[in-house]
This record gives sequence, structure tokens and C-alpha cells, in this order.
Amino acid sequence: MADTLRDATIADLDDMTEIMCSAMPMDPAWNYRFPRRKEFPEDHWRCVREDIEKILDPGSRSHRSVKVITIPRTNGKGDRAVALAVWELPFLGHSEISSNNDCTTRRDADLAHIAAFRSVLVASVNKYFDTPYGDSQVQLYHLATHPDYQRHGAGTRLLNWGLELAMREKKPITLFGSPMGTKLYTELGFRLLDYVTVQVDGEEEKNRILISEFFTAKVTNSLLKIVGCPGPRVFKY
Repeated sequence: MADTLRDATIADLDDMTEIMCSAMPMDPAWNYRFPRRKEFPEDHWRCVREDIEKILDPGSRSHRSVKVITIPRTNGKGDRAVALAVWELPFLGHSEISSNNDCTTRRDADLAHIAAFRSVLVASVNKYFDTPYGDSQVQLYHLATHPDYQRHGAGTRLLNWGLELAMREKKPITLFGSPMGTKLYTELGFRLLDYVTVQVDGEEEKNRILISEFFTAKVTNSLLKIVGCPGPRVFKY
């Protein structure tokens, strides 16, 4: 099945929600924040869907790029998104993506963990990204591939879109990563800046987040190695 990389639309909302709900639990940070998602799947789906809907808001899309990889549906009616990437472009303007704790009456989440996670991220963004770069950066906010379509190059292709943009704009790429993305980011030349720990006072449970950056001076060589010939790829099973 040939795949296509395109801009996401509101018609992709349910597919994108399915991607996030299926792929993100592989990230320990997701389970740290939403430990009861299996007990309350309807709450989890609803809140993730609301978050994606805000990301797709046309009012903020002038300084945000949301890309999906799609494949044809088996019934022949349209296509289905199987991977997504959300890129924040502060050099074009500013937008605020609401955190998942904005969803009301949810039972899937640990609100104390969400608050601690957000506090650490805000401080880390200021220290590692905004202080050295200001608006002159390309931020990777989300990258996810449905488990059924992983290891077929979708995540790499979405990342390469951002690498090409960073090269054109001469901006560094900044991101918060997870253990499941370390191999891909390292292969593409990202530099690990630090690890930060999220932990609520008085609790033993904690979560580690990696902080990475990519300088555009490195983009060209990595792009040549990873992209090869441009154009659609084919999933093989």
C-alpha cells in the first residue's frame, strides 16, 4: 500500500486520536500521566480527541504544521492516517497548545503527575530552548505512528519533513524525547542535552525525559543518508 505525506485536516481527527491512544502508551511519560487509561478508555479517548482538535484549530495553523502519513482505506473510500507529527514554528508566531489536564471530569489521569510533568517541561523549555534560541527554532511537539504501521519508515519520513524545513530556515530543531525515540533521533544526528526527572514530592515513582536539539549545520548529511530518493514509500508486510 503506497503511503502519502500531507497536511492534516479535521477529517483526520478520529484517525489521529486512534494513533495517539495506540502509540503513546509505549512512552513511559504517557503512562505516568494517564495510569488509569485502561480503566476509563472512554475518558482517555475523549480527552485525547479534544487535545487533537485544539491542535487542528485553523486559528493557530499559521505558525504550526501538522502532518500525517496516510494509506488507502481497505474499502476504497478515502485514506486513513497512520502516523502524525506536530511541529511548532515560533519564528512564524505563537500559539498555546492546551495540556491534557484541560479536559474536564476525566478519570484516566493522575492530575498531580500531569501538573508535575507540565511544570518540569515549562522550566526545561525556558532553560534549554527559549533562552538560547528564542523564536529562532523548530519545535517537534508530537511524533507518533500507529503500532500496526511502525518500522516502515513513517516516523523517519515525518522527521525528514522537519529537517528539510529547518535547513531552509536555518533553524535548530528542539524536542523532548522518550526512550522509544532515542534510536531514531540519534541516527538522525540529534544531540542529547540532558535528562530531566519528573517526580511529585513524597512519591517514589518518577519519570525521565530526554532533551535534544539538532543544529541545521548537520542537516544536509543526515538528510542524504535517510531520505534517499524522494516520493511516496510503500509499506511491506
